[in-house]
Parts: sequence; structure tokens; C-alpha cells
Amino acid sequence: VGGWVFPTLDCLFQVVHISINLLFWLMIYDYYRRNEGMMTLKKEDIVKPVVLGIYAALSLALFIWFKVSHDFDPIFGDTQSSSGLVFLFFFCSLLFGAIVVWIIVIIMLAFPVVHKTPENAHRFYALTIPTIIVLISIVGSLFFGSFGPVRRNAPAFMYFFTLYNIYVWVLAFCFWPAKPNFSRASNPSEFSPIYKDEKPSDIFSGGAAEIDDDDL
Repeated sequence: VGGWVFPTLDCLFQVVHISINLLFWLMIYDYYRRNEGMMTLKKEDIVKPVVLGIYAALSLALFIWFKVSHDFDPIFGDTQSSSGLVFLFFFCSLLFGAIVVWIIVIIMLAFPVVHKTPENAHRFYALTIPTIIVLISIVGSLFFGSFGPVRRNAPAFMYFFTLYNIYVWVLAFCFWPAKPNFSRASNPSEFSPIYKDEKPSDIFSGGAAEIDDDDL
């Protein structure tokens, strides 16, 4: 599709998507590291969205700059020869690498904390294993030059499209807000009473207290 609108939207959506992913990983693993029971925002948490906002703005400027330069001068090699574009590319790469290292460090710091709280361990591992796979895929695709809207090809698009969909389904299953999650301690039996002191047989056999007409 010709023009600048759809390529710009393509860059915008991809940058927003990866930035939200990185922010989510920073917040959720820092929550596990703190082990405070309920997620609460603190003053130092403002650093995370600020850093991700800077990364998103610079990455969006990089991708748009590249596409505009390529449209004006599509000769191979001339687009990448701009010193400003090269500097911005390496700065964004270094910033992205620093954010990935930041996430890995928080994961490593959260491991001993989660190990002491077995009720959170299953969900933590269910989150960490696919997250590591996604991070390895992103970093590997950067080395092969198939990540982002610059040199994206069909196999890379289908791979990440499938990967992110599976990732979302895994998180939805593991973090589904149901009481009998992974721990049997919170729900020792399927026959445990749910409605006050009623037994399951009373619910289905009509043994529960009947409602009189005068109570209506």
C-alpha cells in the first residue's frame, strides 16, 4: 500500500505493542520480587513507564525516519548511510538491551522470594517460561534482522503472531481468577461447601430451606 499513513500506523502499533510487553514484564516481576500481596504503585515505579516511554518515542522516530528515507532514496545502502539514523539505531538497540537485562535481573531477584511462597510458584513459573521464550525470540530476531517494521518478512510475522497468541492464552489460563487454581490447600476437595453450610446433596436434592410465600 502506497503512502505514509499505513506504514506509520504499522510502526506505531508495533512499538506500542513491544513497549507494553516490556512494561508488563517489569511490573509483574517486580510485584513478585516485593511479595507484598497486593500490587501497589510506589514512587520508584514511575521510572519504568518513563524509560519505556523514551524507548517507544525513539523507536517510533527511528522506524518512521527509516521508512521516509527509504521512500525518498530507495537505493540499497544509501538509507542506512545517514549518521543520525545509525546513531539512533544503536542508541535504541542499547536501550532495548538495557531493558531486557533489567527484566532478567528482576526475574533472578524474584526467584528466591517466590521459592519461599509456594502458593505463587506455579503461576510464576507458568509466566516465566513463556516469557523467556518470547524474549529469546525477540533478541534472536534482532540479530537476524527480521524483527520490527524495517525488514519484516512473512515467516517472521507468522512466527510472532502465533507466539504472542499462544503467550496470551497461556497467561489467561494460568491467571484465571478462580479459587481452586494450582494449590489444593485453598480448595481441599471438590465436595467442599460453597453456599454457606449447605451440603452439595442439599443443593440438588431440595434439602435446603424452602422459601415461604410470606417471605416474598
